Amino acid sequence: MNSIRPALKLPCYRGRFRAGLFLFTLLLACPAAPAAAENSEPAVLASRSLLLDAAFAGSSLIAVGERGHVLLSADNGTSWQQIITPTRALLTAVTFTDEQHGWAVGQDAIILATTDGGKTWQQQFHTSQLPDNDTARDSPLLDISCVNSTFCSASGAYGLLLQTKDGGASWQRIYAKEDDRNFYTIHMLSLGHIIIAGESGV
Repeated sequence: MNSIRPALKLPCYRGRFRAGLFLFTLLLACPAAPAAAENSEPAVLASRSLLLDAAFAGSSLIAVGERGHVLLSADNGTSWQQIITPTRALLTAVTFTDEQHGWAVGQDAIILATTDGGKTWQQQFHTSQLPDNDTARDSPLLDISCVNSTFCSASGAYGLLLQTKDGGASWQRIYAKEDDRNFYTIHMLSLGHIIIAGESGV
């Protein structure tokens, strides 16, 4: 299912490029998240924190944002419940392929997955799993798109591209020709067709 965009309202930034540039600048300004899995903290005002994306998981609504915040609403957004996740990294995007299977990505190349509609989340990938000499190491992931609950691709800063063909059990680093560009958004049309939009007209 497609993500609901834009979840981030920026009155002074018009257009996806400027919003993407603002988000990238924000990510660079944020301190790095711990390499080890560290749970997000319960926050009374989590529903009023910075939220960057949202998606439907069946009839439920899932929103993601700062400090690893994941919020779940079962009543169309009237009320929200914070879900504790295994990260405190800024989460930038979320997507669901059906009412049970979903992924969220963010700072430090973090990838979280859920198989129960967003009620619990597990870490599938972290920047520490990239080689030390990878130019995209420590870069944020900015978007994720899936064809089904098995095949997904994620894009990020400095040409960071990751792909899974087994539902996230393993993620492979993919290299594009413009591997030094920031890839702000990605959309998988089918197993063999992927559209990526980024800086400098890429």
